[in-house]
Amino acid sequence: MMYGYGYGYDHAWMFGGLIMILFWFLVIAVIAAAIKYLFAGKHGQHGRSARDILDDAYARGELSRDEYFQKRDDLQKK
Repeated sequence: MMYGYGYGYDHAWMFGGLIMILFWFLVIAVIAAAIKYLFAGKHGQHGRSARDILDDAYARGELSRDEYFQKRDDLQKK
């Protein structure tokens, strides 16, 4: 009789393999998030002034001329 010695050992290896895959996925995800955070400063919303965002909205036609000048004046008061 074998008393199930091989059965538990095989499942342990499968579970360990799954843990290893999840570990490396987590490591790669953290590295990718760090790279995205570090390089998004110049190209993303980070570091852009409110005036830059306002100018872009006006250029895209999201604001009328009067809205743009009112919001620009409000920003200059601060």
